[in-house]
Amino acid sequence: ENRIRHIQIKVVPEPEGRTGWFVLGAKDIEEEFVVNQENEKRLETIYAKLQATSSLANAFIKSFESACYVDLTNGTFTIYMASQRLKETLATFTDYLSAFKVYFDYGVHKDDKDKLLALLQYDNIKETLRTKEEFSYVFRDITKGNERFYKVQVVRGDDVNHAAIGFVNVDQSIRSDRESRDKIREAEEMVKRLSSASVIAQLSEKFDYVCYIDGALNQITPYRISRKFLEAFPKVFKSKEPDNVKLDNLFRCLIYPEDFEPFLSNVRRENAVNAIKNQREMNYRFRGIIDGETQWFNLRVAPSNERDGFVLGILNINEEIKTKRQEFNLPVD
Repeated sequence: ENRIRHIQIKVVPEPEGRTGWFVLGAKDIEEEFVVNQENEKRLETIYAKLQATSSLANAFIKSFESACYVDLTNGTFTIYMASQRLKETLATFTDYLSAFKVYFDYGVHKDDKDKLLALLQYDNIKETLRTKEEFSYVFRDITKGNERFYKVQVVRGDDVNHAAIGFVNVDQSIRSDRESRDKIREAEEMVKRLSSASVIAQLSEKFDYVCYIDGALNQITPYRISRKFLEAFPKVFKSKEPDNVKLDNLFRCLIYPEDFEPFLSNVRRENAVNAIKNQREMNYRFRGIIDGETQWFNLRVAPSNERDGFVLGILNINEEIKTKRQEFNLPVD
């Protein structure tokens, strides 16, 4: 045709054991070569675009273990980057998803299979790329027996019908991030515990009863019970009831009968939770009966920086109330 075309030559030495013989074959691959060249140019354009919009793109592209340019209308693909072994495997397929399923069956963790397979369906890729330039998903690879984190990255091509799909090992990065998050979480928990301990220590210096309440777990941990309370309410504190039941019984024994219902309506758990969410203390004064006498007490709910957790304290303030009322010539009761 009086123009240059690309021809593939294949030599098979000694066919059927015939020493000194060889078979020579020639195949016109011009159309295939042109398609590959065009796809590679498209890929270079895509990655150049990606590199211009993402500071991580260059490092990410260099770390690809495999990347293909896929025609999403029919599944045909061009290998852009892959190991020689992978290239040989992919060369036996004409449809990208069929090739991927071979790896999918033995190389993907069972808990990630459904999500990953649904993600890489051609229709799903096209639909996602209508609104996004790229998307990715991290999954667990098990080809070597142990779990390793991999990321599949899908980048839009010339249009939504073409995409570059690449796989990269992100195991070290993921595990380092998790380790860092775990250390941060441990540090935060330590700060919370120290904060709670500080509040508990302050209240325990003079309060008659101090406990920590975990609102989420409905658990109560007592930290201080004064000798006066122990002697006044022995049946409450010597019982084998859970600590949350003991606190409920303490209120019932301590609070003046006529004040019990107002106490419950004002000191509800949701009020305490709202108070600690706003990082403020809640105080409520009430009358109580101890040793047969009516006395005044203050209930304090203090935030502890822990979610749904707070410190509760009960303090006898009878002398304080008595002094103030005497100043204004008011009855103590």
